[in-house]
Amino acid sequence: MSVFFIETSALVKRYKTEKGTDVLDFLFDRVKISGEHSFAVSSFAVLEFIATLRRLLKAKQLSKEEFDDAMTVFSVDMKDVFIEPLDDDIIAEAIDAVVKHALKASDAVQFAFLLELRNVMKSVDEDVIFVCDDDELIDAGKKEGFRVINPREKDALGGIKKIMEQ
Repeated sequence: MSVFFIETSALVKRYKTEKGTDVLDFLFDRVKISGEHSFAVSSFAVLEFIATLRRLLKAKQLSKEEFDDAMTVFSVDMKDVFIEPLDDDIIAEAIDAVVKHALKASDAVQFAFLLELRNVMKSVDEDVIFVCDDDELIDAGKKEGFRVINPREKDALGGIKKIMEQ
């Protein structure tokens, strides 16, 4: 069984059509159907996601109806997702990530959640898959030994299918 940690850059693709949306839709649909795998997001990703959609609405890149629809679907989707809370340990880990990988502060917070999730999942022998569409975070994830799925990559669907068959 695997836990798919979905970082905001990938999460947005589930609710706003762009390159990689098909991958996120497939992933959400397959995980819900199979019941064998699960999702996790950081509490910071929830804030970052809503802020991103709101900025898109303000910039008229989303209509009010699209914004409302995305928020409704997001609320339903998040009912089945493990959301990790932000705490002092995450901030300390984020500081380490900034020093080690030269990440932006918001990316470092996301990365700290990812590292913490891996530590928790090791105790129950579950693998954490990093789903991300940010090159710096992808590089940091690979350096830390994570399997990474970038929804924009042409082999992303194949990678997800392979993980789900294991």
